[in-house]
Amino acid sequence: MSLVHRAWRAYRQRRVVHINVNIVLAGVASMALTTGVLHLSRGWVSSPWAIAVGTALTDALFDIALFATLHWLASRAGWEQQRDTHGSLAGDTARLQFHRFVLAPIFYIGSVTSHGLLMSAGVDRVAAAWLAYMGTLAFTRLMHTTYGLRVGLFEDAPG
Repeated sequence: MSLVHRAWRAYRQRRVVHINVNIVLAGVASMALTTGVLHLSRGWVSSPWAIAVGTALTDALFDIALFATLHWLASRAGWEQQRDTHGSLAGDTARLQFHRFVLAPIFYIGSVTSHGLLMSAGVDRVAAAWLAYMGTLAFTRLMHTTYGLRVGLFEDAPG
């Protein structure tokens, strides 16, 4: 069995895998979209802290929409058993978004602070955003996954 096939199977069968993959994909995709906004802000906004806060607001809007879409697509890809274990798709998505909402202050305080400090140190706004957000994403994924494994948030459907 190829590595790609094993990865696809893990994504489809392991809740911890597909939730984390969806969150990371949403985070990377939202930062890619936010990068466009950051480029457009050149010449309009120069304060590192205004840029950092604007980046957080833009990223949050993109990220929430993208994660909800990915979670919906995952539920439509043949994982009907996940809904049996974790309630309705809307309820499961809302529960996961609530966990993300609880982690949001940690994520955005870390991201905005890192982004602002990196720009204040002379790092370009786009490079600083990628460094700050991906580093904070890795940290909050580790926190949430550790918590989720302890409390059963990532239990796979029986069968």
